[in-house]
Amino acid sequence: MSEGIVELRKEFENLVNEAKALLEEVERDRHVRLNEESWYRLTSEEKSCANTIRCGIRCLLTRLAGPVQRSLLLDNQDFRRFVRFGRAMDAALHFRTYRRTGVSDADEPPMASGVFSEVSEELAELLDLIPEQSPSSAPAAQAETSPRTTEECFPASVRAAEGETPPAPVAS
Repeated sequence: MSEGIVELRKEFENLVNEAKALLEEVERDRHVRLNEESWYRLTSEEKSCANTIRCGIRCLLTRLAGPVQRSLLLDNQDFRRFVRFGRAMDAALHFRTYRRTGVSDADEPPMASGVFSEVSEELAELLDLIPEQSPSSAPAAQAETSPRTTEECFPASVRAAEGETPPAPVAS
């Protein structure tokens, strides 16, 4: 992995904070919700900012997909959730719903900032399950946890000095 998960997490948090600030500002001014018309009520500057953040999140999620798939603490179902959360975040920044269930009143869709916050928090919880170092990049940790034979721990010269008979060489 060329980038560490810590750096990717920081980038994720920065993008999420930018998105939340934009959504809260737009909702404070216009009280917009997740529906098709909301996007068209935004100014060109707000649309541009939302699109920039969406692009950043999509690119970041692409870079996070590998670590999510390789994490020993996550499985295929978690990866599907990761994808679904990413799509929901992207849709919320475009003031649309992505497979949103549990919306009780279709005439009163949820606020974009609430949906984005909820989904980004769930995605952050998944990212918490990715270790900072993968097992392959931490040889010292791997060596400590892998079983070792007597020969690895004590060379033949040490065992012979302690009165143990060294093993006979194997003829090839």
